[in-house]
Amino acid sequence: MAINRRDFAKAAVLGAAIHNGTAWSDRPTMTPVSFDRHCWRIGGQAAFLVSGEFHYFRVPKADWKRRMSLLKEAGGNAIATYVPWGLHEPTEGQFVFSGQGGILDLEEFLETAREAGLYVIARPGPSSASPTS
Repeated sequence: MAINRRDFAKAAVLGAAIHNGTAWSDRPTMTPVSFDRHCWRIGGQAAFLVSGEFHYFRVPKADWKRRMSLLKEAGGNAIATYVPWGLHEPTEGQFVFSGQGGILDLEEFLETAREAGLYVIARPGPSSASPTS
């Protein structure tokens, strides 16, 4: 089954919502993000993103909060991450967003970033230019 990045992202969010037993309508709403010819706009306000790369699937889950705190202390307001297709879809059509010691828990990673006050630049896809083996 072929799936494009947009469908994968939808599956990731929906899969996490189903896994957690929470209806999508009960989730917090997302602030609108856009880009004009001058800057990013978050909730209609100009925003400058200071981002660091953070591969949640390579960092022990117990260390996520500490590392996010260090990024904030250094002046960061966003983290960028791959969403590695090969780890989240080990078998074609079967998506996994939990297990393996928490490294596949995308929903908790996003929630941890939200709690830390960080934006997330997520790059889902089958080819992330990020070796996973």
